[in-house]
Amino acid sequence: MRHRLACFCAALALGGFAASVSSQILPPTPANAGMNPGDNVTWTRFTDPNENAFTIDVPAGWKVEGGMTRRSALDVSAFLRALSPDGSAMILMGDPGPAAFRLPGYLAGPAARAYAPGQQFAQQYAQTTLPSLCTNPTFVSGANRPDIASGPFAQAVPDSRYDAGEVNFSCTHNGQPTGAYWVAGTYTYPLAATWGYNLLDGCIAPTNQIDLMKRIIFHMLLSMRSNPSWVQMQQAFVNAATRNLNIMTAAQQRAFAVNLANAQATQAAMAQQYNAFSRVQTGDVH
Repeated sequence: MRHRLACFCAALALGGFAASVSSQILPPTPANAGMNPGDNVTWTRFTDPNENAFTIDVPAGWKVEGGMTRRSALDVSAFLRALSPDGSAMILMGDPGPAAFRLPGYLAGPAARAYAPGQQFAQQYAQTTLPSLCTNPTFVSGANRPDIASGPFAQAVPDSRYDAGEVNFSCTHNGQPTGAYWVAGTYTYPLAATWGYNLLDGCIAPTNQIDLMKRIIFHMLLSMRSNPSWVQMQQAFVNAATRNLNIMTAAQQRAFAVNLANAQATQAAMAQQYNAFSRVQTGDVH
């Protein structure tokens, strides 16, 4: 149980655009990994300006904003927005909003959300985001991605269900036909009545550039590297949260045992009173 709780806390802490940041020490990404010959993309290195949590390759000359967003000790997620020099294409990775949600149920609170599998989550996110980026967004197609759902990010939290999917939209930007694409991976963790996303990446670009944008996103994901110092700091937060959660769980179990014993004693006393009253009513006082 404690190991699973620790893994879940880690997943909350590392939610973002690619399971946010991997804690593995990985070799440098080859110059154009994931790209096709002739794509003619050069890269520069972007370092998280907020917490120095990660670095990632971004297309040279593009306007890039984002970084790690922290809402609490455990609730952190990475996001990135990259805009092409001519303003015709944008890559969107992650989101500054929450990356984990409570499932509806007892004491879940008003912010609880029903679980959305990957394709559904990607479609919901696109439908919410696209109206601010282009006009007349229209759903074109969607597909489940079991290859992603069963991939390496699906090992983060044992006993969780993982789903992944992608969607395509059409819209109009600056009077030109435009396409949009999102891929999302989600997981649900019944033990804590919680779910979240561990992958959320998309793009909006002229229709004939969508495939290139997908390759750029793939290269960026391959290039992402975590800062070991940040991982160590975040793990300390996770360990502290796990200890506190274990203490709270133990206290709740003790309180439950005391309440159960009191309830059983009360039930037994009431049964004795009932039986005594019944004997008086029937005249059986022996």
